Amino acid sequence: MRVFLTTFLLLILSTNYAFSQEMLGISHSNYGGTNNLALNPSTIVNPYLKWDVNILTVGLHIDNNYLYVPNSNVIRLMKPREDTNTDNPNGNFYQRFLNNRHKQGYLNLIVKGPSFMYNLDKKNAIGFHTAFRTGASIRGIRPELANMIYTGTLDVNLTEQEIYLPKFRVNAMSWGEIGFTYGRLLVDEDLYAVKIGGTVKYLQGFAGGYLINRGTGIGFNDSLLVVNGEVDADMGYTDVWSNVGNNAASINNYMNGKGAGMDIGITYESKKLLRSRYSDLAKKGRDVQYEWKVGASLLDVGMVRFNKNAYRYTMDQNYTIDTYSEDLVDEIIADTVQASRFNMGLPTALSLQGDYHFSDFIFVSATWVQRIPKRNAGIDRSNLLAVTPRFETRYFELAFPVVLYEYRYPRLGTAVRFGSFVIGSDKIGSILGRGNLTGTDIYFSLKLSGDYFKKKRVKPTKTKEANGQKPGKLLKSGKSKTNFSCFGF
Repeated sequence: MRVFLTTFLLLILSTNYAFSQEMLGISHSNYGGTNNLALNPSTIVNPYLKWDVNILTVGLHIDNNYLYVPNSNVIRLMKPREDTNTDNPNGNFYQRFLNNRHKQGYLNLIVKGPSFMYNLDKKNAIGFHTAFRTGASIRGIRPELANMIYTGTLDVNLTEQEIYLPKFRVNAMSWGEIGFTYGRLLVDEDLYAVKIGGTVKYLQGFAGGYLINRGTGIGFNDSLLVVNGEVDADMGYTDVWSNVGNNAASINNYMNGKGAGMDIGITYESKKLLRSRYSDLAKKGRDVQYEWKVGASLLDVGMVRFNKNAYRYTMDQNYTIDTYSEDLVDEIIADTVQASRFNMGLPTALSLQGDYHFSDFIFVSATWVQRIPKRNAGIDRSNLLAVTPRFETRYFELAFPVVLYEYRYPRLGTAVRFGSFVIGSDKIGSILGRGNLTGTDIYFSLKLSGDYFKKKRVKPTKTKEANGQKPGKLLKSGKSKTNFSCFGF
């Protein structure tokens, strides 16, 4: 059991790769299509794109404040290394931040498969998505506990001391989701518009695990370890490989739970300057639909119930352990209350967004994401504030997110879009810069998109003149047509 816990913690605090959650460089784009729905589903009502089909979207994000690789970046990290780290007895090249801050780490993975959105008419839009996601979070780990788990030995500074471990949370989960999105233009006036949207998700749980500590006292005296006072903690995990060996090719052997989730969002758009300022832009071929807009969304509300190969332990009593060993956790939970099922929540968050059109092709957006605290098991989302200026056209876009991660750590990102192909990072310094590498962030998206045909003037032919058509008359169409050019190829 201790092996499980140690691996679980080090997975987040030392792994160099995970997957991005917000994709700030593209999430506000008017040509973002299906990539925008994860931040606010009401953006599915899109006057810029008639339809959008996602082929493959992958994101990459991880960060922590405990382990780092000095004087490095992701590119340099991929090259063969000969140097070792004297701080680590195993010779690893990463080092630890030896300070008094509580340790935390976040890992997010998303691989979005076949997905689409389609605007049925001016007021209604629908969408569908498939995705594989993994999330992990560690919050509130005291430095002494992190060092003990990392080294596998007691810190000599803790002997003949008594410490109290306050609340901390460790959670990880992998799941698949199938989602359906609907959006509607609720109000459409001359000066403003209001859109609403929602996504419902069917969740298939593959693996999960958690450790929730609500307060534990530990006393150290030479080789004697005593857990003093009343331990209040819960732990649960799935035995992922118990059935896989019987038939590794069967997907059913990897499914250990089911659940449901949802996102909801609303967007308000102001069109005050549409007639005066934007009429000039329309002559340049720029179809601007708003001056500014603000949105609000509630994301990832829901949970997965693991009821297959699942184990849950509740620890709520006093313990005395004679010595510190690798079986410490096994000894503590030996007499605990056990169950064969547990629930894990999604990384729920509240988000506010804003976007302002300054001139021609220049936009500036703002994003706030605030996790909603959980008492029980569930992934914790990372907090952030971001401002993203961008240059946006139909076929090309360049964005520079400026992010305040966890309201403490500033970072700069970059994203570029060619048609419907996007590549970007919300932490570009981890790839191109050099410093203490604590994590990284990168994403790309490959899609097909179609926009609305614009009415064009055509030169009349003699035949048309003979039929009475006037020169320069606008082509008429009873329905909106789409441009089936494949952006990104």
